[in-house]
Amino acid sequence: MRTQRTQDGNRARTKITRGPRRRPRGASDDLDPSGLSPMQILSTVCGLFCKGKTASEIVQIMKTDHNVIMSREKPYQYISQAASKGWIHFDAPRDHEIREKLEDSYPWLKGNVEVVHTAILDDVARRAAKMLLGLICQHHQKNPQRNEVHVGISGGYSIRRLGQALGDLLQTATAQLPRQIYFHGLVTGSHFEPLAEPVAIFPYIDREERAAVQTNFVALQAPAIVHKEAIEGLMDLEPTREAHERVKEIDIFVTSGALWEHEHSVLWRYMTQSPQSVKVLEAAGVVADLLWQPIGPKGPIEEETDIRALTLVELRELTEFIHQGKSVLLLLGPCAQCHQSKALILQTLLDLDPAHRLISHVVTDSLAAAMVTKEVERRRMSR
Repeated sequence: MRTQRTQDGNRARTKITRGPRRRPRGASDDLDPSGLSPMQILSTVCGLFCKGKTASEIVQIMKTDHNVIMSREKPYQYISQAASKGWIHFDAPRDHEIREKLEDSYPWLKGNVEVVHTAILDDVARRAAKMLLGLICQHHQKNPQRNEVHVGISGGYSIRRLGQALGDLLQTATAQLPRQIYFHGLVTGSHFEPLAEPVAIFPYIDREERAAVQTNFVALQAPAIVHKEAIEGLMDLEPTREAHERVKEIDIFVTSGALWEHEHSVLWRYMTQSPQSVKVLEAAGVVADLLWQPIGPKGPIEEETDIRALTLVELRELTEFIHQGKSVLLLLGPCAQCHQSKALILQTLLDLDPAHRLISHVVTDSLAAAMVTKEVERRRMSR
């Protein structure tokens, strides 16, 4: 209500002024003039994008087919929004040619290797998550009455990315899965990289909205690196002993690897605290680490050092597990932080005597696989 006065100060007639009429709350407030809601527009734009339409084509289709007017930049904004929420992602293709070359060079790999056409870790991790899901189904089919499958996991950013992808797959999986999946931590955490320890994947996998599969976790609670004199006592403590005793339940072991003397190798950073240990390992020809344990061209390096990682499984045991019909899945993509290729690790593991191999399944990137196949060809030509 507004009261106006004339120039002589007399009160003028009072009148009521009204603001713009408000719409009642409801979906109509969010509707475009076309009658579509923002979410419906976003879904339509993303669907067109996934069909290979360009931004200009999307703008034209939205105008002619849906009566939605938008600028040429708007489709990119919708696509970015959807991608940031995980609604769309790029599924990198597989490199069948290089995979076949690997299988020809290493026959035991046939049917057990995937090569992803990519230069980033996330694409390899997603493909590895799919392979892991397939292995879970296979082991469940071997013994359906058990109705549970046990997966042992190492640490590292690669395994964390796999955990994220596996959590998404478990939400939508339609394959025959066991009622329960147990995840066992095979190593403990690191103060260098706390987000790279095994327990870091648990929140991605243990989601309340997924009722089809029950997930359970067995964590290793112990120091990451210990002096050799302390190992026996630590392994005798109840939490560690219980976790170690349950290793025999594991059906599938999942691990990645890191190059020795690489700034992002957690094991190398720990071992540099003991010059004597570094000297011993380098004299033995250390190339990389697997499950936080050193490996060289001849396999696991078991020379005694002043300090070492506390792990539930020794590398030599992986060979025994494979002979027992268990699976060891190696996820080997570029470094998560600097994108350096890990081709040398792949070459080292594949070159081991097949009777003493440490892995049964591999998912890697096309660059690392191509470097390995080139080295194999070079050796053949030099004979």
